[in-house]
Order: sequence, then structure tokens, then C-alpha cells
Amino acid sequence: LPSLTIVATPPGPAARATDPSVSFDRKSGTWLIATLVCAAPPDTCDSAPNSVMVSRSTDGLNWGPPVNVNTGDDDKEWIGCDNCSTSPFFGHCYMSWNDIGNGRTLTSVSTDGGSTWGVGVPAIQISGVQPLVQPNGTLIIAGEGGAGMVAIRSTDGGVTYGSPVLIASLNSHSPTGLRAPALPSAAMDGAGSVYVAW
Repeated sequence: LPSLTIVATPPGPAARATDPSVSFDRKSGTWLIATLVCAAPPDTCDSAPNSVMVSRSTDGLNWGPPVNVNTGDDDKEWIGCDNCSTSPFFGHCYMSWNDIGNGRTLTSVSTDGGSTWGVGVPAIQISGVQPLVQPNGTLIIAGEGGAGMVAIRSTDGGVTYGSPVLIASLNSHSPTGLRAPALPSAAMDGAGSVYVAW
């Protein structure tokens, strides 16, 4: 992606980019790629704040410079858009990520195809967050929340969030020498049923 990392063409300021996710905003006809980027050398991902960025394209081939959504102690970002034309929030795109330093999940909203993003709204900390939007506009964010897989939801376009709902209890362990957290994968069918696997 152009202007993102020091090895891009043209180069950007970031040492590296990681944790990519892709979404399409049907209302604006824009492809969005979310990435987590590390600070420029000589800093590293561990010595300076990370940034949540979004690259945009209207054809999936030509990409503009990335838009900074947030800079901080961020990790595990994911992006999703409301693509149901009958939803009251049609065209809202949601970026969720872990604000590790403050022990919470933040979600930012864009209503202009990812050109600009609002301030992140806090909720409980969930790892591996994945925002999904039902046909009625309800935003569901699933992820790993301590001892279980949980979901939170917003019915007002990402302005406020309800209490977490337990999907399932979680029994896991960390294998010696491996980085293998129990992060989920989530998807939704056309009727709005959400499926979470881990």
C-alpha cells in the first residue's frame, strides 16, 4: 500500500504494517484496508506508539495515502461497514481496536467512506475485535473477553454500547514458546445471524 511503510512506493513513515483487514463501503463505493503500523525507525513496535490506519480505493487497484484513525498503545484492529440500504446507519464504517494502555476497546466511526474518522468510543476490553452490522443497523462486536467469547452491541450507530453478552466460556492455555491467543473469527449471513469460531 502506498505511503504506508518505509518499503512502500512511494515510501511512508512506518517501520512496518501488520494485522490487516478489509471492508467495502457500498454507499461510497470505497474499499478500505485497515492496518496497524509501527513508528518510524529507529523506534520499534514496542518502543513508540502504534497507529491504526486506513487505506482507501474506489477500484481496489489504486490506493491513496493512508488516513490515521488513532495513535496510541493500540493493537488488533478490525474494520466493517454497514452496507444495508434500509439501515438507518447505511454508510457507517466502524473501526474497532484494543486500547491496551487503558484496558478498553475503542470504536471509531466514519460516515464518508473512510476519509475522516470520529474519536474512538470506549467499551470493555475485548481481544480480536470484529465489528459486524446487521441489516437493521445494529452493530455487534465479538471477541475474546477474559474467560470467554463475548459480544457487545450498539443500536445507535456506534454512539453507545451495551453490556457484554457471553457467547461461550473459554478454556485455553498458552503453549510453551508459542504466541497463540484464542482469537476468534466472526461472520454474518444475509439475515443478520452472527457466527463466531475460535
